[in-house]
Amino acid sequence: MRLLLDTHALLWWLADEGLSTQARDAIADPATLVAVSAVSAFIGTMCTKPENDETLIKFYKNVRPWGWWGRIRDLVLESDPSFQPNRDCARNWVNIVVGIVWQLSIFTTPIYLVTRNWQYFWPSLAVFAATITFLKFNWYDKLEKDPVVPVLES
Repeated sequence: MRLLLDTHALLWWLADEGLSTQARDAIADPATLVAVSAVSAFIGTMCTKPENDETLIKFYKNVRPWGWWGRIRDLVLESDPSFQPNRDCARNWVNIVVGIVWQLSIFTTPIYLVTRNWQYFWPSLAVFAATITFLKFNWYDKLEKDPVVPVLES
């Protein structure tokens, strides 16, 4: 069986309320292919009022996201010409892909070790070592050092 759930049905199933026993059993059945629709999230986004510019500017200055922030970026640069937008999009995407491979190797390496499947253990360990080394130099070493703000005791 194939099911397409909207976000509410998924949340009701996770909370174990609001669904019939038959619906809960159908979703939980391992033979059922379950997909979750993002339509309700999209509709919720489009039907709510946007955040005000002040909130978006504060978020942008704090997080420095890359993407479609042109109008907010321009407002930030108008008020603070010394502000540096995040220009690391390509490097971040490479790190995301390598990080996914790294996480997979974290999962598979111990499994191959415990099952003594040496044919796959050593390549998995090599992938782990290569990806963690890559992430150390291409991600961790390039993290910006935020100033430490002391916590004042009251």
